[in-house]
This record gives sequence, C-alpha cells and structure tokens, in this order.
Amino acid sequence: MDDMEDLLKRYQPVGPPADLRRRVTAMRGDDGRAPRGGWLLVAAMLLCAALFYTLAAREHQRIAARVPPPAAVAPSEAVVEPWP
Repeated sequence: MDDMEDLLKRYQPVGPPADLRRRVTAMRGDDGRAPRGGWLLVAAMLLCAALFYTLAAREHQRIAARVPPPAAVAPSEAVVEPWP
C-alpha cells in the first residue's frame, strides 16, 4: 500500500486550462445570457412527458372501464395449502 501512496505523491493536481474562462463565456449570447436552444430542448421534453403521462392515464381509464373487477373470495373459500 505504501508503494501506491509513493507513486501518487509524485503527481500534483493541476488547475483548469488558462483559456477555459474565455471558452465558457464565448458560448453565452451577446446579452450575457445562455442561448435559448438549451431551454427549448428542456421545454420540449417536459411537454412530451406531460403528453405521454396524459395519454397513459387516459388509456388506463379506458382499460379499467372494460375489465370487470375481480370477484371477492370469502376467507372460508380460499384454498390454503399447509406449509411442508
């Protein structure tokens, strides 16, 4: 284990590249805001999720209306097998 620690001590952490700030700020719009394309993607995904949730709920209601509820079974009629 000490050999591994000796190897790791030779490596020093480095900071971010010098031009990172320029690259990140270059992605922003002229007015200093993030581009709207990213927000449009999020809005479209939320709209799709809401649409599919509504469609699934409607289909569930339609199926539940056609399938009769299960018959109630009295406890005395239930078949219970003994534990071996």
